[in-house]
Amino acid sequence: MANIGASTYNFIASQTVSGSSTATITFSNIPQNYTDLVLVSNARSSRSGFVSSTLVAAFNGDTSSARYSQTLLYGTGSSASSARTTSGNYTGIIVDYVPAASSADGSLGTAVTQIMNYSSNNMYKTWLTKSGDGTDHNMGASVELWQSNNPITSIAISEILGNYITSGSTFTLYGIKAADTLSIIPTKAIGGDLITSDGTYTYHAFKSTGNFIPAQALTVDILTIAGGGGGGQGKAGNWEGGGGGAGGVLATSSQSLTAGTTYACTVGAGGANTASGTNTTMTGGALSLTPAYGGGNGYGGTSSAVPAGNGGSGGGAWYTGPGTGTSGQGNNGAAGNGNSASGGGGGAGGGGGSPSTNTSGNGGAGVNTVTNWGALSSVISVVNIGVGGYVGGGGAGGNGVTGGTATAGGGNGGSGSTATAIGLPGIAYTGGGGGGGASNSNTVGGQGGSGIVIVRYLS
Repeated sequence: MANIGASTYNFIASQTVSGSSTATITFSNIPQNYTDLVLVSNARSSRSGFVSSTLVAAFNGDTSSARYSQTLLYGTGSSASSARTTSGNYTGIIVDYVPAASSADGSLGTAVTQIMNYSSNNMYKTWLTKSGDGTDHNMGASVELWQSNNPITSIAISEILGNYITSGSTFTLYGIKAADTLSIIPTKAIGGDLITSDGTYTYHAFKSTGNFIPAQALTVDILTIAGGGGGGQGKAGNWEGGGGGAGGVLATSSQSLTAGTTYACTVGAGGANTASGTNTTMTGGALSLTPAYGGGNGYGGTSSAVPAGNGGSGGGAWYTGPGTGTSGQGNNGAAGNGNSASGGGGGAGGGGGSPSTNTSGNGGAGVNTVTNWGALSSVISVVNIGVGGYVGGGGAGGNGVTGGTATAGGGNGGSGSTATAIGLPGIAYTGGGGGGGASNSNTVGGQGGSGIVIVRYLS
């Protein structure tokens, strides 16, 4: 165990539940260069009929209750008790006494959990938790054991009975090691579903709509990716669905933000079958940004034909009239051949692919570098988004014989010659376009991938 008196809490990552409740909070790719981990939780659950609940953790995806055990002391201020399980009915308890739906107010419970020697490969893992809530006067302290010699590389946190972790809950993970002032990462703002760092920049990633609030005047760079367009629906009679266009990818640099000002980060959703994606933007104070525009839908051969849509990148067509992309954000979709093959949706890095005789076009390429930011390799790695290092790829066209394929960062095209040849969805948080549906039994197009807002500043 680390010597707390001579140790430093080093920020690793933070996640806040914003918008809708969530079933699971996951910290992945946990660095292995610390002695201990510390998880600070401020949370509430949706469990009805109770004033409090419990959160549990699965390490490295291990959900076998036989490998977790616990000794617990708990009380309410007027009574106290204890409990012990050597092979519980649940995975590892990591936060006791989380306020639930019947708690007297909307407060959050708080807990500090320290996981000792988490990176060891020759001993079981032990952790200590202190937790409680001020409204209903519940407090607990526990020692837990995970019977595994494997280093802990991921932690998945959920409510003990499968209820939800509600909006406003925040989880922050720190590493403990010998004091090293050069490695301390200051967090100069709040907001985002994930806060992390690559050692040079601190990143706030908004995978859902939320607010960014600087604690001091900041100069930031902002990356916005809009929702991708949905792939077009196929229609029997060789009317193939076009690929959805990628959501616009737009980066700005050196934006001045004011301390204490609320900046709204609006994250665009991917379009459903034959529907365009929605815009992503950041607004507030004197900040004035062009929105990243939602990707255009692919042509849909529904009962009333839907033309390919315009947007960040344009959707692919079954015949003529592909969608048009927005300069600086994306590219045009491709036309089909009007017979048995459709065009791919445009991508942020290239136009949609044109079809051959019986093979629909591929999705337009995504990007791994953008104007004003440069290479995206670091942000994609630390925020854990993208496909092969790319974002903003177009969806491929659907086809009853051979569909197109996704290219770098893209959505996926429908393919095959059966009634199940549906278009596959674009990749979440990349604005990838959805794949087009094939003409077999009017199969639907895939949904576009959702967008993201990422704000970075020098650590």
